[in-house]
Amino acid sequence: PLRAGMVTEPGAYQWSSARAHITGQDDALVKVKPLLELVGDWSECLGQGLSQGELETFHRHERIGRPLGSDGFISKIGSILNRDLFPKKAGRKKKLST
Repeated sequence: PLRAGMVTEPGAYQWSSARAHITGQDDALVKVKPLLELVGDWSECLGQGLSQGELETFHRHERIGRPLGSDGFISKIGSILNRDLFPKKAGRKKKLST
């Protein structure tokens, strides 16, 4: 919503969890305590600027739907989900010669 220009600040979008985290108030869908214990000041966290390269990395991972993190983190998430989350070689699989 922010990037699309629908709102001017993250907490202004009605359906964003950012509003609950910024105010520190649970809502019907969000329990804020777990993330607030990790982050603390959510407004400050959201307001920290990212470099162009960091933004491009986040946007690429949003598009491809793959987790962003170290190989260890991705392995751990893959184990929990019982899925291989690492990218595979692009293209068709080669036919086996007979």
